[in-house]
Amino acid sequence: FSSVYQLHLKDIHLILDEYIKTFYLCELNEIFLKSSKREESRKLFKVANYFIHYIDWRNPFCDYYETCGRFDLTLLIDATNRCQLRCVYCYYGNKGSQNMNVNRALAAAINLTSIFGPRLDKVNFQYMGGEPLLAWEEILALNAAARPFFEAKGVKFEWSLTSNLIALDEKKTEHMIREKAGIHCSIDGPARIHDKNRPYRGGQPS
Repeated sequence: FSSVYQLHLKDIHLILDEYIKTFYLCELNEIFLKSSKREESRKLFKVANYFIHYIDWRNPFCDYYETCGRFDLTLLIDATNRCQLRCVYCYYGNKGSQNMNVNRALAAAINLTSIFGPRLDKVNFQYMGGEPLLAWEEILALNAAARPFFEAKGVKFEWSLTSNLIALDEKKTEHMIREKAGIHCSIDGPARIHDKNRPYRGGQPS
């Protein structure tokens, strides 16, 4: 790739601490990208990073993959960036008005799970957001397409979601019970604390 990259390649293998490895790789990225003028070299370097991190460094996942028989895989899917609340600690950041594209989400899930091939035993779609219940129709459509695809390959299909429960009604509840779907929710202690941390978009208590 480049003399700079080759110079540092041997040093990487001598570093044992994972934190230092991560820091060193970031530094190496900066050195190489500044010295490289061709876009093709940049692409090749990104590919090399992948193999160094997942193969040459023998990280725990790679070792686990080599020794494990069958896998259960959970995919975290942001179903929407919409939400009724404005929690002060929300990791999602600015909210929007977009729901997921079902076809793209399905293609991404198929591409990712294909890595495991016949060793995949079960896949779980865990919907997050935003508030995933606001993308209920998209969730139903994605499940309807994903379940027969995976089951035809002998892979069990399950799904669950993380929700504030505001949009949960009897119809959705009955459907989730039939599907044996999981649901995760939380409250922030007493109402006084909860309402301070998790107000509605307009500031009202939730």
